[in-house]
Amino acid sequence: MLDFSDVLTIVIPTYNHPNMIKYILDNYRFIDEYNIQVSIHDSSPNDEIEKLIKEYNYKCFSYFKYDSSLNVDVKTIMSLAQVKTKYAYLCGDGVVLNKEMLDNLYNQLIKDYDLIELYDTDLKRHIDYFNKISKGKETIIYNDIRQHFVDNFWHMPFYGGSIVKKEVFTTINIEKIANEPYNGFIYPYFIYKYFADKNFCGVVIGGNYFHTNIYKSGSSWIKNKQLCEVWIDNFDSCVNSLPSIYDDYKKEVIHNTGVNTTFFSFTTLCKFKGSGNFNYKLYKKYKEKIYERTNSSKFSIWLAAIVPNFIFKILRKIKKSL
Repeated sequence: MLDFSDVLTIVIPTYNHPNMIKYILDNYRFIDEYNIQVSIHDSSPNDEIEKLIKEYNYKCFSYFKYDSSLNVDVKTIMSLAQVKTKYAYLCGDGVVLNKEMLDNLYNQLIKDYDLIELYDTDLKRHIDYFNKISKGKETIIYNDIRQHFVDNFWHMPFYGGSIVKKEVFTTINIEKIANEPYNGFIYPYFIYKYFADKNFCGVVIGGNYFHTNIYKSGSSWIKNKQLCEVWIDNFDSCVNSLPSIYDDYKKEVIHNTGVNTTFFSFTTLCKFKGSGNFNYKLYKKYKEKIYERTNSSKFSIWLAAIVPNFIFKILRKIKKSL
């Protein structure tokens, strides 16, 4: 039996999503069998998750409680700082690693790669991507960091589904993250900056490695009026923090206008409308910035602005019923 006790910790930061956490824990019943460390880092303002995890008697399990006012990026780095194993998988609430990936993954963990990126072949875009760059090989090894950025922009480390070596995230400056004008989750920019300063080696593994969390329904923060206001106030910094291409001369990640991202799209505008959190300030930001950087047009932004909220709410209900 494989023993992951020294090589892998699954880190799960959470804020008030007990149903998602229950789904994750139900799907991680194999952790004790393989000695995979799992740690939940909870900053919920109530004790729902704390009560929930007492139902699970996992020996490889740990729980940490934080103040609910703690900056989410700072909390995530603090969570990673607790890791004692060689690698950490920062588990977002949208997917969980499955048991079938363990044999293949273990063979990579015992090597000395900085980054192990997993690609779920259940998703068509991952199948097409992996087939294109792998040409039938099981893994891709990058010694050219710029090529890694070009190939892997939309499969970003950490929340993109990657396993990262401890030395990578322990060099991130918490104070710098705390002072960033926009936070919400860790952008790979900080990770890429680390890779840019050293000889980097990464591995891409293709396989059916994720279960989709059935309780995850889009970006839950969009439904929260206060969080939406914070996001809008820091819109410019948020747009500018999206990396795409590595500049060999400047030795840093630069930005590529014209890329499409779901955070700045007509679909997301519709979600804002459906949640009742769309306002003129947001519309103005989109109008000024987003059509320059995405496939969204001025017309689609205008259309999202004029269609009444109740139309989008009806469409959301229809979509859920399908």
